[in-house]
Amino acid sequence: MEHIFCDVLVVGSGAAGLRAAISAKQKGLDVCVISKQAPGKATCTILSAGVFAGTEKNKSSGHHLRRTLQAGRGINQPELVKVLVEEGPMRLKELKKWGINAEFHRGYLFCKGRAPYRGREIVQCLLTKNETLGTQFISGQLVTDLKPLEEAFGVLAYSPGVDKWLTIGAKSVILATGGAGALYLRHDNPKRMFGDGYVLALKAGAALQDMEFVQFYPLDLQRRIEILLGAQAASLIIQAALKRKESRGSHFREDFSDQDDDNWQGHLQVKLSRNGEANWNFRAIS
Repeated sequence: MEHIFCDVLVVGSGAAGLRAAISAKQKGLDVCVISKQAPGKATCTILSAGVFAGTEKNKSSGHHLRRTLQAGRGINQPELVKVLVEEGPMRLKELKKWGINAEFHRGYLFCKGRAPYRGREIVQCLLTKNETLGTQFISGQLVTDLKPLEEAFGVLAYSPGVDKWLTIGAKSVILATGGAGALYLRHDNPKRMFGDGYVLALKAGAALQDMEFVQFYPLDLQRRIEILLGAQAASLIIQAALKRKESRGSHFREDFSDQDDDNWQGHLQVKLSRNGEANWNFRAIS
């Protein structure tokens, strides 16, 4: 059985793991990133839309703070939102400095590239930076156990491709394994997002919180619409989209002149009459 040692072990090679590795390397530490697939592949980052929301042009950081708290329905952790708002613009400029293939528009950073893999640009940028710093990568490994020891952590990993086990000793371990969206029948996560990091953290004695929050697009709704509502539902969805004034994902559209980003948070409700006429109502979220 092979054994290696490092100062910091990062489990997961999406944007969070890669950025954490950069920070550790910049402190002069020996850093190793371990992942199931090749670095950056099969991560939630690579399947993302590749859009970063920062403080909008001609808007204050307080405006960004209020919108974020409103979007979180008031259950955000304020101290984390503050970090996001204060450091966000700086981190986006940092990515540009490192050569990310993206452009700014109204405070947002939009990655270029081919949909739906625009997140690949994020991964490539962070991978290149790590390679420049000398971060060590180990791929094709499934981390199965994490044990806190007296002065370090013991990590056990298995490589199914070659049927070999690997033990790793690390002074610190960062879990950045993504979520557990693949546990659902229909989801937009990579197929191997089974909550491995949750299990490792729990077994190591960590407390898990906010487990009720799982982010994914309602793909099952799409199937239900196709089966039960068909063309009528599709028509209503298009009408609803035309009635909304907020820009949301269209901040890069120069021809989207009529915007109402300050008041976009609300429910657009529709009620069909017996003759099929749609009656619309907009209810703001308090």
